[in-house]
Amino acid sequence: MNGKSIELTVRVYAADQSVQEETVKNYFGVPQIILKQFTFDQDIAGVQSHGAYPGTIGSDFSHISLEGDGKLAIGVSDLVYTDSWQELKASLPGIADSVNLQWVNRVSFDVWVPLAAGAKDEIANLRAAVELPPSSDKSVTADAAKLADLERISVNGAVYGKYKAVIDLSSSAQIEVATGLSFAIIGSGLQYDGPIYVDNIQLINAYTGESNDPAWVDDFESYKSSDDLLRASYSPNGDTNTIELNTEHAQNGQYALKLDYTLAGQGYTGITKNLGSRDWSGTGKIKFWLVPDASGKKMVVQIKANDISFEYYPSLEDTIPRWVEIPFKDFTTAPWDSANTGKKLDVVNAKKVQAFSIYVNALSGDSYSKDHPFSSTLYIDQIQAVAGSPGDIPDGAGGGTTPPGEAVEPGTLYGFESDAMAEFC
Repeated sequence: MNGKSIELTVRVYAADQSVQEETVKNYFGVPQIILKQFTFDQDIAGVQSHGAYPGTIGSDFSHISLEGDGKLAIGVSDLVYTDSWQELKASLPGIADSVNLQWVNRVSFDVWVPLAAGAKDEIANLRAAVELPPSSDKSVTADAAKLADLERISVNGAVYGKYKAVIDLSSSAQIEVATGLSFAIIGSGLQYDGPIYVDNIQLINAYTGESNDPAWVDDFESYKSSDDLLRASYSPNGDTNTIELNTEHAQNGQYALKLDYTLAGQGYTGITKNLGSRDWSGTGKIKFWLVPDASGKKMVVQIKANDISFEYYPSLEDTIPRWVEIPFKDFTTAPWDSANTGKKLDVVNAKKVQAFSIYVNALSGDSYSKDHPFSSTLYIDQIQAVAGSPGDIPDGAGGGTTPPGEAVEPGTLYGFESDAMAEFC
């Protein structure tokens, strides 16, 4: 019942045979319900290695106790910094016998990787992914975490970076037919032989507070005045940010979103709301209320549709509250999504809108760090897709999908341009 409502009817029967009746509607919204957790206190039962990519990487699973706290130790070998996709995979055999996978829509776990593993590549980073067999499609964290910017932990005399992986599973079609679950730690630019550690694997049912209207992204009224419910609906990315409900800047209704953000070592920060798969082909533009901060930084509105990331960059040059309306034709593919350069947010791609994100990026000349950060605040309300004028949404000519039988160019998955990666996928 999490995220759903139910009507309860209460009847009171009096001694004179009269009946009083009242029906109330109850809505259930628990931010996170942990359905299954692996803490490795005694052993690593229920988790096993599922191989690695590339195949030259060694991956050996064992149990270890660090200062009395059990962990999964993955003994890795032959991580080479020239590889941009270094995947250590694990499966949870028999998980469908102990958990109803149709209730799992989020997976999280902690990873410790030695900072020395990034010594040869200053942008060495980590991501995480989940697969739901029988599908082999990956749900991948939206952004990579730079190893050098992670929280630092001392382990057996070495300094490790602690990475908190949170993967939201947005494909309801995959969840409904899932027969198993596996996860992966994905490195890029790591050079290392030795142990990394994993702990606190959680399979979660999360309440997202989604509207029944597919065109609505959020009006921030459905969280029952709870910042916890709000935060359970969004995934933070990049440098530190905090979101909460705000009454002072609500454009309509009681609440708006307050986004307190910091630009530091990673140079960008933002939030993402997974939308599953929504059809916006009958609309034509995105509309929202914005109270900018006059920071002059680069605001990014990102829509993931049909596995393509499209972006638009509203101005943050002043503090004038205003409606922002962006025709779909004005979105361009994200600069890093080179495999999809030139594609449009057209009627074909808008039939499958998967996520909505808001980012703030540092400018090219900025040099922020943990010790020298930049902090500010934005207020946002009433995010929705609305009908546009003729021409606001391209008609799909030259479109975004691959015709049946036509080969996909190498590297179209996840924005990588690698024949080896395409063959692996």
